[in-house]
Amino acid sequence: MEHGYQEILREYEGDPSRLEPVEGRLRSLMADEAPEPMSRTQKRAVLAALSLLALCLLGACLTTRWIGGMLRNLPSATPLPVGSNLTPEEDRLVPLTPLPTTQLAKPAATPSLSAAPQAALSPAPKTADASVVGVMIGNALLWEASTIESERLGVVLEEGQRVEILAQFGQWFQVRWSPTAEAEVVGWVPTRWVQSAGPIPNRIITPSPVP
Repeated sequence: MEHGYQEILREYEGDPSRLEPVEGRLRSLMADEAPEPMSRTQKRAVLAALSLLALCLLGACLTTRWIGGMLRNLPSATPLPVGSNLTPEEDRLVPLTPLPTTQLAKPAATPSLSAAPQAALSPAPKTADASVVGVMIGNALLWEASTIESERLGVVLEEGQRVEILAQFGQWFQVRWSPTAEAEVVGWVPTRWVQSAGPIPNRIITPSPVP
């Protein structure tokens, strides 16, 4: 059109009378042409494409809902406190509840036994009637005679007590003990529990028990 009507269109100054020769053709160009209807094949192709798009959208929605449900069912991880040095193996360990500790009572202090002071023994004067002094070196019972088959007198001579040795028969001493100035006890005690101040004189050693 531009080449065929170049002269007319180039010198066109707004006067429509100059376009009368080409008015029919121009009107045919300006008229709206109705679109051609789609064929049955084209309609089926469009319908198939729309159905495929709808199926894709539905599948995407179902997949999204399934993934969301799986994520909600997952156990939530508890964050460790800041600065925790636990390793993954230590983190899986179940903490043990410490057992209550029972404080044991301290045993009562056992009083220490101090050795009884040994009394200094002075040798008896060398006279015919001098008494023989001894000191108990252990706790011992007094017996009525120089045998354990005799009766006990019910008196215990304690370690450190001073006694007077009256006689000796075998492994027994006959001793006199004065608990007070007005009282005295006479009985027999094994020689291993009495320490004499000196040698036992022969005058008090008897071949038979003193009655």
